[in-house]
Amino acid sequence: RHSSVSGPASMLPPDATPHGWDRLVIHPNSSTKNNFDLFIIICVVYTSITTPIEVCYNVEILPEVDIGLDFIFAFDIIVQFFAGYFDLGGTRFPVLNLRKVMKRYMRTWFAVDLLAGFPIDRLIPQLGPIALIKTVRLLKIKRIMKKYENLSWGPTLKVLTILFFWLLCAHWVACGFFVLGWSTCRLYYDTWVTVYWPEMKASCRAGESGMSAYGGADSVGGMHIRVMYWALATMSSMGYGNAPRAVSDADYIYGIGAQIIGACLAAAI
Repeated sequence: RHSSVSGPASMLPPDATPHGWDRLVIHPNSSTKNNFDLFIIICVVYTSITTPIEVCYNVEILPEVDIGLDFIFAFDIIVQFFAGYFDLGGTRFPVLNLRKVMKRYMRTWFAVDLLAGFPIDRLIPQLGPIALIKTVRLLKIKRIMKKYENLSWGPTLKVLTILFFWLLCAHWVACGFFVLGWSTCRLYYDTWVTVYWPEMKASCRAGESGMSAYGGADSVGGMHIRVMYWALATMSSMGYGNAPRAVSDADYIYGIGAQIIGACLAAAI
């Protein structure tokens, strides 16, 4: 007699061999899906860098690219409804049951993806600053990076990820410092913006913004490089050199907050 239970194939759960609609589920080891995830990471990084600049400096960098990214992230939501996953309960079996896959996505990441992907800033332009909610997509990086934690180059990837998030935090702090200096120049006689770029004082106090208002100074890129230098110097307590410096009380209070953020990041690392 031969046993009816033998070999590793008998250990496979019913989900391991898809049938019917389950054949639409993408295997978690699919190279195409993995490449698409890497592409999504690039898109998320681009969005997390450009969106704060567009909102804080009131400029548009590449509007056609932004529209294309909205469609890409919408497509990613559809893909996630069919993205299989590994059962991490100790078996490491791939779950390829469509109902389970959809239910899991609806229960975990769907709300985050929908919140970050809905183009409310395009439907209601008056709510332009709400576009910053797109940076929530950074949570996708954490989800995708879990696939590579156990690889041989996983530790190197972790170090590069930490470095990226440090620079990204400095980038966001820099954008906030510019908004503070520009928006408070009508409250104070001078802010760091009007001291560092005195030729912009008139347009700043008039409440203007955008490229026409910055015409007397550097390009937005050149301006942000200098503000980024201030953010890195403040968060790392390395000194300023010839960088912008706090002038008004609001500038100093913001600088204190930036130093605290830098200290917390250093402690976390």
